[in-house]
Amino acid sequence: MRLLFLTLCLLVVSGCGYRVGPTVRSAYADVKKIDVPTVINKTFEPNVQSLITDTIINRFNNDGTFEITGQAQADATLSITINEIDRTPLRFATSNSLVTQEYQLTIRATYELKSKSGKMLNSFSAQGITTFFVSNDLIASQRQAIPLAAESLANDIVSQISEAW
Repeated sequence: MRLLFLTLCLLVVSGCGYRVGPTVRSAYADVKKIDVPTVINKTFEPNVQSLITDTIINRFNNDGTFEITGQAQADATLSITINEIDRTPLRFATSNSLVTQEYQLTIRATYELKSKSGKMLNSFSAQGITTFFVSNDLIASQRQAIPLAAESLANDIVSQISEAW
């Protein structure tokens, strides 16, 4: 009886289609190595391109689905453009409704994944969102929140590319 139950469980689990390890979309199954050049920054926020590029590369390395290499060795190139960095008020002071206490910071980007031959493999938009509280200096508070929004953006981009959903 016990052997029958164990055999039945193995048959059910093996037929579910689960896989162990990274899954890759069939549209670019031959892509193993990706080149990530420096992000293009179309905003007025200075020096975010290197921070966002490094964050995306680190996220790809943590994910492990693709290897990040230089352009000469890469099977595909990921071009990312930061289009907007937006700050939206979320919470106001109880004593004065004109004073904002908390903001939402959103980084909006578009990206293209092209094969070595120039064929478009993937083209989407992504965004990274975080919130931050305002101290005495709004700009300094926002600058401290940008790495968190960049991490959220990197998670969005990497999951869109590497997950086979």
